[in-house]
Amino acid sequence: PIRMRSAEDILQGVDLTDRRSTTQAVSEAAHMCAASIQVSDDIHAEAPRFRYRLSTGAVWAGRIERGQVRVVLAGADPDWAAIVAPPGRFRRDGDSAWVWHFRRLSPTLADDIDIVAGPAVRRYAARGAEGSYYVKTGDRWQLDHQGYEVRASSTLGPQGDHTYGAENLKGYDWVDEDDDRFRVWSEGAPGDGTGETLELAIAKPLPLDALLVRPGYGRTTELYRANGRPAEFDITLNGEHRFRAALDDADADQTIAIAGYTEPVHTVRMEITKVHAGERFEDTCIAGIRLLSRLAEEPTRYGAR
Repeated sequence: PIRMRSAEDILQGVDLTDRRSTTQAVSEAAHMCAASIQVSDDIHAEAPRFRYRLSTGAVWAGRIERGQVRVVLAGADPDWAAIVAPPGRFRRDGDSAWVWHFRRLSPTLADDIDIVAGPAVRRYAARGAEGSYYVKTGDRWQLDHQGYEVRASSTLGPQGDHTYGAENLKGYDWVDEDDDRFRVWSEGAPGDGTGETLELAIAKPLPLDALLVRPGYGRTTELYRANGRPAEFDITLNGEHRFRAALDDADADQTIAIAGYTEPVHTVRMEITKVHAGERFEDTCIAGIRLLSRLAEEPTRYGAR
């Protein structure tokens, strides 16, 4: 089977008069904007891009006397991001931003902005490890996997046939959203979940490039909004490397990049420090956590089924 993914289904039917739902829909679509083709177990995704048509400004009221365009990376890796067009206009402003000041500009197609937000990615199923994948990002090889045991500081009790244990974090990758087996971890402490923790013990320690987190109860849009979602984590690797990481309020896999630490990672501790509040319930949920570990050499791969 060949499958083309797009963000059109997310954006269709959005009530543009509702600022919150519009903002959330655009954020979710941005996480899916990279075109990808799936052939059986293998997935090839083109480099994610963002394009802004500044040339449409020519129809407003003639020349723009003065302006500034500021591009800020939110979640994209600065090592991979680049402004392709227009050439020579933007200058770096810190580690994760660019700025372009202009005067007396009559926009044309040559002024349209084209940003590459990351590299092309090739993903291959890893035989002998169900749910694991070899990932080629640029010239770098990684293992995308869930080879860990997890313990939670609290868990919401069962409700009918539905359970909310931490083991649910390892099942979301192979269950569709409309499948009744879709499960999440939900904390069970009083309050909104701030201060609750997850502790991961990794079976095969390797240097860790990133954590892939899907926040919320995304089986349906209604359940996602009804329940809380983590907005920020305090993360500790091996009990020694500590940092904060923010998450967008989007029902999509989100990447938490690991910077400045190259030791093999045995343990990961994640404490919820901020939440996006649910509209109906205080429970904060997470649908899944995957690990993106770095490989020292190119792995042995086999053809897709």
